[in-house]
Amino acid sequence: MITRFFCFPDMLTSFALAQQHGMVATDETGEPMLIRFSHEWAIDVIGEIEGSPGWHINVRTAMDVPSDFIPYEVFPESPIRDFT
Repeated sequence: MITRFFCFPDMLTSFALAQQHGMVATDETGEPMLIRFSHEWAIDVIGEIEGSPGWHINVRTAMDVPSDFIPYEVFPESPIRDFT
């Protein structure tokens, strides 16, 4: 499995794309939430990072990420967090 890093313009954009790929469910109150772990991926929501605009998430997967995530991929030299 590898970790890929993404920076979306905002949280709503990340949720909209994730929902298109079955990565969003609803909680017991009916609110949407990211499915943080599955047998295919793990998502670590970083959120906003001071000095780095956008909404950051890390995705760890052995599979390809959805192609519409690729424009938002970033390559940080020193990630805030990683799945190690």
